[in-house]
Amino acid sequence: MVCTSCGCLVGVNDDRCYNCGRRNPGLWGYATIVRRLGSDLGFVPFVIGLNVIMYVLTLIGSQGNIGMGGMMSMLAPNTTSLLLFGASGAVPVFLLDRWWTVLSAAWLHGGLLHIFFNM
Repeated sequence: MVCTSCGCLVGVNDDRCYNCGRRNPGLWGYATIVRRLGSDLGFVPFVIGLNVIMYVLTLIGSQGNIGMGGMMSMLAPNTTSLLLFGASGAVPVFLLDRWWTVLSAAWLHGGLLHIFFNM
């Protein structure tokens, strides 16, 4: 078995890794399954994939009214589409009483450069 922390060989039933001191380095025999998920347990690909899906959906929701102006607004969804998908700010939160937009706005992106640099 390989220690999940340092990558050195350990026994499946060893209490500690002899190299780094990690407790239960073999993870009761499940270390190979955990290692297949990657060091982030699949969280990073999930977040990136969900961001791309939301970006494409906001572009589709723009119904062809996509920003094609300068560099910062290239392939930007329109404001109406962003508001429908949960853009946050003073108007949605306080005037429209959409408190949930504080959480949903993190998944939205305002243009191609915006989503590119965030990923």
